[in-house]
Amino acid sequence: MNIYINDVDFGKGFSVQRYWSFPSTWDKDKRRAELNSILYSDNYIASRKQDGYWERFIKDDNGDLYLCPRNLGVNGLINKIDWVPHLHDFFNALPNNTVLIGEVYLEGKTSRHITSILGCLRDKAIERQKKDKLRFYIFDILAYNGELLYTKPIQERVAFLYNKISHFPHPYVDIAEYWDTPDEIHEHWLDILAAGGEGVVLTQKNYPYEFGKRTARKTLKLKKELEDEIAVVITGRWKEPLREYTGKYIESHPYWENISTGEKVYGTMSTIVDIDRYTPITKGRYHGWAGSIQVGVLSKSGEIVPIGYLSGLTEEVKEKIVTNNELYKGRVADIQCMEIDYSGTVPTLRHARFMGFRDDLTIEDATWEKAFGSK
Repeated sequence: MNIYINDVDFGKGFSVQRYWSFPSTWDKDKRRAELNSILYSDNYIASRKQDGYWERFIKDDNGDLYLCPRNLGVNGLINKIDWVPHLHDFFNALPNNTVLIGEVYLEGKTSRHITSILGCLRDKAIERQKKDKLRFYIFDILAYNGELLYTKPIQERVAFLYNKISHFPHPYVDIAEYWDTPDEIHEHWLDILAAGGEGVVLTQKNYPYEFGKRTARKTLKLKKELEDEIAVVITGRWKEPLREYTGKYIESHPYWENISTGEKVYGTMSTIVDIDRYTPITKGRYHGWAGSIQVGVLSKSGEIVPIGYLSGLTEEVKEKIVTNNELYKGRVADIQCMEIDYSGTVPTLRHARFMGFRDDLTIEDATWEKAFGSK
């Protein structure tokens, strides 16, 4: 079945834009070098890759709804819209001639669980969603109210997505958060991996949606193939958190500091008197927590050699490393890092991320040799 919007077929004639990945023949060093080149070019934006099923939503000129997977079935276009009746009110509220790209997923579950729902008959699928309903995660928009958007750069499409679709809030619909600076992308990627997530997808900021293409370096699906994991010792030292809050939700942000006196105040822009005297600060700054904690490894001489700082910590760790330092000092933890820099006298970690404490290990297990070999 063909579904035309302004002479463009988003139905049977549609072909999915594929994500590029590093070739399997590339070793880890080559992949890292390429990632650094891509990431720090500052030419990309990125969003989270959900562990779900890719789906294309279409609302045609007659107001009919379609939820279609990437591939055609034996009899042509597959439509799973009736498998998700709890999403119909959201889809019906959208204007005709609209096309969204997203993933259906289950919070905390893998794509294997999606198969057990979308792969069965409609009534059985609805029954299996009594407790946990499928969510729709929107990360792209190709047409809206008859306006074709797929030829526009991804950065413009994302801005359009936020501007339009955010007016239709729904408890089972999520709009992808995009990051557009190298450090932001890298930090979120490691956070997602640390939480057991799939990874991220990077797209060149000026890249349109190209039907059926998988052009090298225009996109990059980045999962967990570049990690190094090592055991380290918490030294007990820490760094102060970032001071200034630079997030998107300034109107509702509750943590503020008097510019002149340093007094910290809990409230919002609408409740704080003389708001111009205050600046928004991070939650960690407000509470006096650590921003990151120092880690090291045991040298041959028996000394703990600092090798870097960890972020991505729980609020409990960031608080108690300050208020109850002895609770963490000397404990062993597993960390992952994107890169180990060997250019200095002591190897240092780049973008290291805390993975968990290893109370089954002692300091003697977190050695220089195990972390860095003979280097």
